[in-house]
Amino acid sequence: MRDEFKMPYARPQRFSDPSHEWTGPEGPAAILAKQDSQLEWSDFTNIFHWENPIGTYEEIVYFLPIALEYLLVKPQEGLECDGEVVYFVSHNKDRLQKEGLLEPARRKLQECLLGPTASFRVGDYDSVEGSNIFFSLVQALVQYESHADLAIEALESLAQQKDDPVKSAWFLEFARSFTELLDFESRPEIRAAFQAQVIEHAKKMGTDPDVLDSINEALDSVDQHQPRILRYAPIRTLVEDHWLLEFHGSAVVNSTLFAECPSTYWDALFDALGI
Repeated sequence: MRDEFKMPYARPQRFSDPSHEWTGPEGPAAILAKQDSQLEWSDFTNIFHWENPIGTYEEIVYFLPIALEYLLVKPQEGLECDGEVVYFVSHNKDRLQKEGLLEPARRKLQECLLGPTASFRVGDYDSVEGSNIFFSLVQALVQYESHADLAIEALESLAQQKDDPVKSAWFLEFARSFTELLDFESRPEIRAAFQAQVIEHAKKMGTDPDVLDSINEALDSVDQHQPRILRYAPIRTLVEDHWLLEFHGSAVVNSTLFAECPSTYWDALFDALGI
């Protein structure tokens, strides 16, 4: 893992804390006191924090291979820090490319993304094992844009194949998650609550009343507050293709996988997708 990255930086002796935000028991000294193998999701969240990282690029890039390996071997815990790690790889794309670190980072992200889709198991409460992990990584990759192609490639590998019911099931499960998020974000009360928060913040900042009216009008007409994944055409094209959904639904029904999973799961899935 470490050889693959050919890391040009040694483990830092200190974090400079450029934002002066990190103090207390979870601060820089506590993280550096741990061995690499002892680092947890909360450490990676602090190290790669999207707004206030604990150190400079040169200080924290050393931990990138360790964080990516953590996402791979502990994906459930990695849900708590995958956004920060993806943000770092996206925000520092050019620097990582220049230092030969980008491609191994992308390969590892691809491994993390496809790992859950190797098998399809429905657990308690009709939840698919790894579904939240897969969806979270796709959403982060799309949100931070630079490596959205990894998400599209992964989804297309599920959607465009014709002879693997496990992949068909995963494509349908992703489409269900997407549809549920879209339904939730489109609810009028959610939109109203967001709009009220924006206006309240603007009032506290002393914004002119005429400007407040303009903000309200903009929020009435644009869904910019929705997660980017819901407005991302390459994904919507796939998950809203009814023929494609029906094709993969039939592929699952005509496979042994259909009998291996609870009928209640399939009933709810097909109902949510309208197939």
